[in-house]
Amino acid sequence: MPHSRTRRSHVLVVLALAAAVASCRSAAIETSGATRAIVAAPAVAVAPVSADAETPSVAEIAARRARVAEKLSPDGLLVLRAGEESESSVSGFRPDPDFYYLTGLVEPGAVLVIDPGRGVDGSAELLFLEPKNSRRETWDGPRLAPGPEATRLTGIDKTLPVGDLDGLWDELVRDKKSAYVNAHTPRGEPATGDLRRIAEASATAPTAAKGPAGENPESSPVSIRRPSAVTGASRQVKSPAEIACLRRAIDATCEAIRAAAATARPGLPEYRLQALIEFTFRDRGCERPAFASIVGSGPNSCVLHYRDNRRTMQDGDLVVMDVGGEYRGYAADVTRTIPVSGRFTPEQRAIYEIVLRAQAAGLAKVAPGSSMRDVHQAASAVIRDAGYANAFFHGTSHWVGLDVHDVGSDPVLRPGMVLTVEPGIYLAEKNLGVRIEDTVLVTETGCEILSAAAPKDPDEIEALVLSRAR
Repeated sequence: MPHSRTRRSHVLVVLALAAAVASCRSAAIETSGATRAIVAAPAVAVAPVSADAETPSVAEIAARRARVAEKLSPDGLLVLRAGEESESSVSGFRPDPDFYYLTGLVEPGAVLVIDPGRGVDGSAELLFLEPKNSRRETWDGPRLAPGPEATRLTGIDKTLPVGDLDGLWDELVRDKKSAYVNAHTPRGEPATGDLRRIAEASATAPTAAKGPAGENPESSPVSIRRPSAVTGASRQVKSPAEIACLRRAIDATCEAIRAAAATARPGLPEYRLQALIEFTFRDRGCERPAFASIVGSGPNSCVLHYRDNRRTMQDGDLVVMDVGGEYRGYAADVTRTIPVSGRFTPEQRAIYEIVLRAQAAGLAKVAPGSSMRDVHQAASAVIRDAGYANAFFHGTSHWVGLDVHDVGSDPVLRPGMVLTVEPGIYLAEKNLGVRIEDTVLVTETGCEILSAAAPKDPDEIEALVLSRAR
């Protein structure tokens, strides 16, 4: 998915349609002449990952907090709110990614505070939770309250009612130079709520930075910063448990793409494919789409962030499907381009194979010690040399993890990092857009294409589309 998109989900009422199952592991990248850059490897059956393997342990999450505390130093403070649950949400509560990364909790209204310099009553880690409310639980279900169970689940010894936080700001902020604060605030308060409290507690400014996550050191002796400054490096390199969650999200997404390709035909509305894709996400255990599904046919194949998905697909159209499921908070992001009629036209195939060669060149650069810039330059060079430099106008890669456009500041690729490789060519005057995107894991020796089960060889794509029921 090209960079610069708000991460939101659309959930539709969908049709229960059967889908072919494809297991996702590595694929071989081969070059064999000017017109065929990648020969897709056959799907390899993989044993299912156990639920335990997909769940970061309490010890792993505690180690994450320890790494963050080291970056904070004694004069730093981290305040992370999980966010509030919206009664109008149809996709379920999704906690702030940094909060989830450091607690493993999906608890609306919760707050994590890390104060390595002093803490409260000798505790450098504080977890604030909504107190027990039986009446509310009658409506919304059981909630985690402060106490031994919260400590057992998180490894955080000091758990307190969330209402106690207001009385602790003076103690928390005293002698601090930096506060890392996310944008979520208590129900009914402005986005600058915590920033205002920090400024007031420092006794030098009545208000804090403008904007929900702004940085404005002049407003207070406490410099307000984004949490990603201390969480980003840790989140950028994935643990085995995180990779297991990513595999599940990507496997479901590959299966969804195969099902949609085998269903596509002229006369269907784009949203029929979207419905099948999102049904497959849920059927395979995903909580929700990781972002608004893109199913763009004909002229819409050239709109990078097309979301309406209302057009009726026509004979001769290409359809760009840029989609991803979310599993236990971890996002997939895979794009395939298919001919709705089942056959590429000669011009469509020529453009498609240029993009395929560009992706192969980019994938060849994904290895430890390389960089996203290297990947982009390699892919761009193929498209430029083919004469379409002006038709490729987005980046080739972005990080993937708890956000579909995940945090990450280290430009050097290292084992455990996960990124996309997604070149494209967009010829709006011809209603011809092609994008091919894989999610890729950096390994010790190169890379593993996690989304290899979604075919991208043009002959395989044609065969898949033509396999549809007549």
